[in-house]
Amino acid sequence: MEIVSTTSSYISNLSATYKKTYNTGKVDSQLNISSNESMTKDPLAYYKQLCSKYPNISFRLDDYFNGTNAKGYNLGYKNSMNQVGENFGEMGQCSIEIDISVIEKMMQDPKYEQQANGWIQAFEQNYAGHAADVASSGCSNFCFTMHDFGDGIQTGRTCGFGPFSTEEEVREMWADEEYKNKVSNYIEQKKSALTDAYLKMLEESRLKQILLSKSRYYTSSNQEKWHQS
Repeated sequence: MEIVSTTSSYISNLSATYKKTYNTGKVDSQLNISSNESMTKDPLAYYKQLCSKYPNISFRLDDYFNGTNAKGYNLGYKNSMNQVGENFGEMGQCSIEIDISVIEKMMQDPKYEQQANGWIQAFEQNYAGHAADVASSGCSNFCFTMHDFGDGIQTGRTCGFGPFSTEEEVREMWADEEYKNKVSNYIEQKKSALTDAYLKMLEESRLKQILLSKSRYYTSSNQEKWHQS
């Protein structure tokens, strides 16, 4: 099955990148690939072995469904981009983001594994045409994407007007954002505390005025009774 990928796992260039998606075209793989990746039960180890078969491609490993961590951002599988290769997303560098859902099914099904490898080889072989198409749209960076939401391998392209952020850059941006949030929260807490103190002061003042008013009324009333007697 082929759909447009809308993944945002690596939070590509949070400040500047505009993402567009494209169909990559159907591939009927006739490759007869007998891989050694299936020998491992560790998805990450399998992924790295897979990447080693394609030294001219830069890879990242996504986790679309479970990648978001407790801090709210999604770097990828096990909270890491797991990048293998250099210059991910740069024009001229074939780059592929694979979701862990694809990797896990490749480990279980030899026919599925063959199909996935067919896609990877097709991306590499047809890279020039995709790069020209991306450039014509005004984008300067892109990567291919591979996901499986339950209906087979789904492919697409993620494009941007600037470089994709590295894992280090994303962590730094979020660390800085967390610091800003902490300062902002501290200020809000102080504002809230001052507001509470002010309201409490007003309430105490209002109660004092009520008591004082009652006291004056009581004194005035007693004085009036004394004069009458």
